[in-house]
Amino acid sequence: MLASELQQQFGLSEPDYAVLVELSEGPEEGLRLRDLAARLSWDKSRLSKQIGRMAGRGLVERKGFATDARGAVAVLTKTGRDAITRANPVHSAGVRKWFISALTPKQLDAMIEISTAVTDKLALPHPQ
Repeated sequence: MLASELQQQFGLSEPDYAVLVELSEGPEEGLRLRDLAARLSWDKSRLSKQIGRMAGRGLVERKGFATDARGAVAVLTKTGRDAITRANPVHSAGVRKWFISALTPKQLDAMIEISTAVTDKLALPHPQ
């Protein structure tokens, strides 16, 4: 339901929205593609293809990284910023409507507790 609302109203896929959120919350100069891939838990190939599609629609721009010729940065364009600004309230309302409203306060508390435990575990250093 939520994905179809974003697609119908704003022409954004779930991956589009995920990338726009990360870039909108990142620094103005953009995010290195490897850092963006890590934030999204995507492989480099998937991200590269997604950024290419979004750049073709004017949502993002791919730029070279100033201090590393091998690196690239994804930057949110004005069109991309406008898209996330318009879509974000609809997405938030959809999350409340389709997800949060389905849970009791006790279930929400349990979900927060479980999510915190998992994210805390994931933040620990992992042996190579």
